[in-house]
Amino acid sequence: MTANLPPSNSSADLWIGMRTRGDLVVQEVVLQGQQSWVVKDPLSMKFYRLQEAEYVVFEALKEKTNYRKLKQLLDRRFPEATIRLGMIQQLVIQMQRMGLVISDSAGQGVSLQRDRQREEHRKWIGMLASITSMRFPGIDPERFLTFLYAKLGWMFSKWFTWLALLTCASALILVAANLEEFFSRLPDFQSFFGLDNLLLMSLLLIFTKSVHELGHGLMCKHFGGECHQIGFMLLVFTPAMYCDTSDSWILPNRWHRIAIGAAGMYVEIVMAAICTFVWWYTNPGWIHYLALNIMFLSSVSTLMFNANPLMRYDGYFMLSDYLEIPNLSQKARLALISTFRGWALGLAPINHRQLPTQNRFWFAAYSVASFAYKWFVMIAVFWFIRSMLEPYGLSVLGNLMIAMSLTGMVVIPVFKAIQYMFYPGRFREVKKFRLARTVGLFAVVAVAISFLPLPHFVSGYARIRPRNAQIVSVTVPGRIHEIRVRPGDRVRNGDVIAILKNFDLELELLRLEGDLATATSDLAGFELNRNKLIDSERYIAELRVKIRNLVSVVALKKQELEKLTLHADRDGVVILAENVPRKSDDSMELQAWNGTPLDRENLGALLEPNTIVCMVAQPGRYEASVVVDQADVQLVTADQAVSLMLEQSAGKRFSGKVVEVSKDEMTRIPRELSQTIGGPLAVKPSVDGGERPLLKSYEVFTDLTEADGSAGQNLGTGFHGKAKIHAGYSALGSMAARYLRNLINFR
Repeated sequence: MTANLPPSNSSADLWIGMRTRGDLVVQEVVLQGQQSWVVKDPLSMKFYRLQEAEYVVFEALKEKTNYRKLKQLLDRRFPEATIRLGMIQQLVIQMQRMGLVISDSAGQGVSLQRDRQREEHRKWIGMLASITSMRFPGIDPERFLTFLYAKLGWMFSKWFTWLALLTCASALILVAANLEEFFSRLPDFQSFFGLDNLLLMSLLLIFTKSVHELGHGLMCKHFGGECHQIGFMLLVFTPAMYCDTSDSWILPNRWHRIAIGAAGMYVEIVMAAICTFVWWYTNPGWIHYLALNIMFLSSVSTLMFNANPLMRYDGYFMLSDYLEIPNLSQKARLALISTFRGWALGLAPINHRQLPTQNRFWFAAYSVASFAYKWFVMIAVFWFIRSMLEPYGLSVLGNLMIAMSLTGMVVIPVFKAIQYMFYPGRFREVKKFRLARTVGLFAVVAVAISFLPLPHFVSGYARIRPRNAQIVSVTVPGRIHEIRVRPGDRVRNGDVIAILKNFDLELELLRLEGDLATATSDLAGFELNRNKLIDSERYIAELRVKIRNLVSVVALKKQELEKLTLHADRDGVVILAENVPRKSDDSMELQAWNGTPLDRENLGALLEPNTIVCMVAQPGRYEASVVVDQADVQLVTADQAVSLMLEQSAGKRFSGKVVEVSKDEMTRIPRELSQTIGGPLAVKPSVDGGERPLLKSYEVFTDLTEADGSAGQNLGTGFHGKAKIHAGYSALGSMAARYLRNLINFR
């Protein structure tokens, strides 16, 4: 607070005791038509911009002086301005805090160390607030970059730049001219972002971002600048490199500064263009998929992060250079805070040297847009990470990341706001009416937003299967003796699908038939000698009962033998089964079967009861079976609209409605959805030898039509993808509360 008080007459005539550091580098520049000076601190590698009056004081402090002499000097240089001694003292103290001037007074080391500790504390708090982009201290790469530029400087020449731009344009034309084929060649979401490829992608991200940062450093060398820090950072939890080219601020040409800011994107886009041609003209293999990964990383990440001026990456610094507004985000934030203070709390405007004097509305609007986009990117990144972890049952890690991010983006700013409001004497400055109006308005807006009805979608993984299909399954165990059909064959009602053999059952039938013949013969003998044998009537009665029982058992065994012949009970097409081989518990017995029961290699294999051999259904009639998490199934009811995107039908959207919601928990999932073969769902073994979802899930059945109204002629059994069920409308507040409950439960 002493900085705001004017020095007394006696202190104004005393030597200030501060002097300008002699090791600072000063460069005169013109920003927005005004003369300015950029001061470079070679120790901290920080840069400061001084306006003319500030630079006059900065230069005057090179010699022994006092506040009165400084005021006289400024009055002569700026006669139209009103300058007070307190303003000069405040400027000198601010320069001391920035490290531009040093004090000759004793005991300054403790104060400087305390300031440094505060600065380090702020850095760590900033890292916590942005855990997707954490930067760590680096090293001085100047000698390495000088060596590298001597070898690669030609890459920044005019002729090579035009060649690179031509390559990028050619790659773009190639994709645009073959857009449909381009999308059809892309791998499905789960395989591209599967664990194996994700590890490769992480390694390639390290490579591409390292080359990106070297591009900045080399371009800075190209225009005569220096780079004194290159280091390690975590970008979306992946190790990467950063290169500090703040030295470009001393370059007088703003287009050179913009070129330095764009150099990293320039290098990455050229890499992406080259890899586009490599991927397009190579057959599937390691080079093919390596090029695809680099193409994705060097284009999507560049557009989403680096090129966007709303985040503090390349696009931001390029915009700042183009507008010639250093510290654009700080100025925008100050404009927003100053506007909010005045409107919401009735406080006086902020008195800060970086506060814009013109166009404050646009600065404040930029700050709001930047804040909103940062939230959008954070949500998109964490949704992506959570989607990657969910199939492995690790969504809890995604929830933890979201919780950490919320801590940095919500808890810390709220804590600072509370700390600001409870600063001693702050409430006395606040206009009570404006505070009440602001709180009331925010409360009304918050309540209105919480009750805002939004469409609520329940997501799940879907598999296409025939509608009203006959499931041809085994009821009596037997070994495959004969296979009459193959998948895709047309059959008619009554046609034989397969014939099984059960030798134990046949032997049992022969034994029973022998027992029946013996009992029948004995009965005939007793009846012929009824009057000659003692107790003949009793034996005859017992034999008749035995014969009746044997006839019944023989008939039952014959029915079981008949069931070993599997028939179609309708006209249709044979479709593959939806089960997996069951292993025998007997270690001496061969595995039951492999692949599908209709494979010729399975002749002689044992099929247990309930084994699905195949299905018979009418072609072109399909439905979707959607796997829905237990937490969401209660929101799903019949007749709700459904939208599907299938991996085997890229670019086509299918629609339908919910027909039935199963009340029983799923105990088996289709093979196509199992994580063990690259599907999206985490699974665990089931008691019958198959697989079941890792998390409790239920089946939702839907009918299907294509976007053009046709009844799914382009579908096929086993097609799979993502489904969205329109579960009506829910209030935003209840949706958020429900999500937080799941988050806290770490589901």
